[in-house]
Amino acid sequence: MSYTPDTKQLELMQKLLDKTFNSKDDEFLMGLLDAVQKDTATDYTKTHGFDFKEINWRIIKEMSKPGPHFDLRMAGGVYRFDNNDLGFYELLVDSSMRAVFVDGEPTEPVQVKEGLVIFSTKSQHKFELSFTCSQILGEEISIPSFAGHCTIAGVDSKISTTGRKFYPWGDVPDGTDDEIDHSPQGSKTVPEHKLTAVEDARDGAAINSLAVAIDFMSTKYTPPRDIVYLMAVDTGDLYLESIHFTATMLGIGLGAFLSLSGDAIGGALAGAAGVQVSRVIAAAVKTRYQTKQMRKMRDYIAVQPVDLRGWLKERVEMFVNEYSRDYLENSGMTDDVAGKVETEYKIEAGGQLRRLVRKKFSKFHHLFETDYNSTFDTAVAEKFKKEVSATYLKGLIEKQRDERLITKDLPREIRKLQKEQEKLDKQQRKELEDAGKLPIGKQNRKKEEIRKKYEADLKRTEKDLTDKSEREKELKEKDRGKDIDGRVEDLQKEAEARRRREAKAQRERRRGRIIRLH
Repeated sequence: MSYTPDTKQLELMQKLLDKTFNSKDDEFLMGLLDAVQKDTATDYTKTHGFDFKEINWRIIKEMSKPGPHFDLRMAGGVYRFDNNDLGFYELLVDSSMRAVFVDGEPTEPVQVKEGLVIFSTKSQHKFELSFTCSQILGEEISIPSFAGHCTIAGVDSKISTTGRKFYPWGDVPDGTDDEIDHSPQGSKTVPEHKLTAVEDARDGAAINSLAVAIDFMSTKYTPPRDIVYLMAVDTGDLYLESIHFTATMLGIGLGAFLSLSGDAIGGALAGAAGVQVSRVIAAAVKTRYQTKQMRKMRDYIAVQPVDLRGWLKERVEMFVNEYSRDYLENSGMTDDVAGKVETEYKIEAGGQLRRLVRKKFSKFHHLFETDYNSTFDTAVAEKFKKEVSATYLKGLIEKQRDERLITKDLPREIRKLQKEQEKLDKQQRKELEDAGKLPIGKQNRKKEEIRKKYEADLKRTEKDLTDKSEREKELKEKDRGKDIDGRVEDLQKEAEARRRREAKAQRERRRGRIIRLH
């Protein structure tokens, strides 16, 4: 059905799109998702000043196809260039910023003229493209793509270029692969720096905008058999691919599935059936957004630096000094201190990272504060396990223990034994002198009794003194290695090396699955 929107309705729809794609903290779009789930979308849009009786939902269709009313935001998402001699790989349309990225690099200026999108790269390649956009649920399915040409500065020729949309966040009903960025089947090999650039551009856009995140999701859905049976349609009519779910939610809010609107969507997904399908998809979209952001947040925290220097030495010294001398060389002491260090690490790392993570994931924090907080705590705890070497930490704790033994405990114990030994010697000599005053017959017998009286204590103190002295010497020999600061530095370097390995592992994991284009 052809439709020509009037100026007033176009202005209202532009305002609605502005609110959808750019409201503070994505509150409007998240509220719309909730309203679709609750089947109150028309009330929701009306409450915000957009009554379906005043705006025809079909304007969205006009804004989704090349022509005078085309809006670049309706083409939001990621596209893979078809094979081309120019070496271009990926195109990203950021629907929140109305920006275009080619191979992860921003282009400028981005202009839209009669549905033609025009922009230039830093390499002086000028593109003129038209986009075929995803459609509202229930409308004729399209294959989201772009086609057009590219010109190079100083070269008087045009090079045709095409590409198709894909969904790096996968199908929303499939919640098993939040670690993976999906790619089209047959993706060509590109340099590492280009892969990293496109991944960073995607992450930045999706983290900062719920609308962009939804653009990255495929909303495939096969309704249950009972729904298919009740609607008396073929399953194929309801197997959904490549729908524009943000546009669908706006359509629902503007009465696209209400027969009383006078211009509702027809076919298999008319009326309540379309609303029911949308409710299921809305729930899945919210879940995918939550789980994907949680994964991105954990991965981000895992590779951020935490400075161990200063506080770690201070805490280890404090914890080691809390133990009694009797427990200091117990095998369980090291584990006890390591546990306390882990607790302190969570506090210290949390303090170092909190503001940074909050700034980067501010939208997620605002929309799902409870999930954000639990993810932050979990990620910091995981970071300690991954990043702080148990072997290095044990060595640091033992070094602090040994230092305490060398500088405090053993010298004090040796002095105490020496004094005890001197006291015993003095007492024994005094008693022997007194015994020398006895008659000769009693003298020898008494002296023997005195020697036997002190023999055990003198042997014990001598042995203890020898053991303590040898232990002190042993620890001093051992102490010739790195001091506490040096060991903390080693631990810091090992943590940095582990972060680099983790970053590499993350890149490999996210590229671990190839799927077909939708």
